[in-house]
Amino acid sequence: MNKRFAAVLVACVSLGLSGCGGGSDVSGSVEDDGSEPAVEAAPVVRSEAEVLLPLDAYMTPDVEMPVLYRALNKLERQCLAGLGITDPGAVTKISPPSGHHDLIYLDEAVVKRYGYRQPYDFVPYEDAAYRKAKKPAAEGELEALDGSVASVNGKSVPKGGCRSWASDQIISPPLEFDATDLAVSVSERVNVDSRVKKATGSWIACMNGAGYSYKNPMDPANFERWGQSGPGDKRDYPLTKKEIETGLHDVACRKESGLYTVWLQVRIAYEKRLVAANEERLVESKRVLDGWMQKAKAVAG
Repeated sequence: MNKRFAAVLVACVSLGLSGCGGGSDVSGSVEDDGSEPAVEAAPVVRSEAEVLLPLDAYMTPDVEMPVLYRALNKLERQCLAGLGITDPGAVTKISPPSGHHDLIYLDEAVVKRYGYRQPYDFVPYEDAAYRKAKKPAAEGELEALDGSVASVNGKSVPKGGCRSWASDQIISPPLEFDATDLAVSVSERVNVDSRVKKATGSWIACMNGAGYSYKNPMDPANFERWGQSGPGDKRDYPLTKKEIETGLHDVACRKESGLYTVWLQVRIAYEKRLVAANEERLVESKRVLDGWMQKAKAVAG
């Protein structure tokens, strides 16, 4: 949840879609002189939803991703139906927004109510028409989806399977350059920036004083006990008093150390430098992503 990958990369990796960048060439994209860019005043932030970083403009917004999932779901079902599988259980599920910033903004009021989760973690996020309980795959369904067999029920399976076929209808043309790759490189730079390291040290000291032994500001929010990592739906993990208490200490220590403000200032500075150096390629990649979403919206209805 807390790694800053764009939603489109989440879809590409978790769904195994074709046409995604993932390994796009970003050689020469990151300045190698090791300099730390000057920072500007951080914008006023009151919620994670308000955090807009320079590279976000070239990524697919999280709120649009359910449309892509619904379109893929619909096409996979259409393909399976043509093979005589009319009640599948393994088709692409609609997923909630995940957030894609390394260090999420913690609002005290939200933490008091939801801990490290978000409101959408506690409500159904799939459209009723696509919501499926934990249901086993139909006979031949998995093979038809991944294309591991040539035919099902005497009918030819599309090359690569129904999942690949569905992806090809939407995730094309391929993404040659991906802003998410730049975001990953920025994360690496931000993590070793002297200003962020200093603020992180202050945060660690503050948390230690409250009885916690976290070594990284991302660790508390990504703790498996809260259901933020590891198997299962976050809604399967009950919200506990301990999670809320930890979150509130985290909020206080972020304020005392200035961690979030420093992180945001530094992150913005690195991203602005990359955007300036790669604007033409970023604009073209966003055009491709927008084309994918237009096709997804047409299919999803």
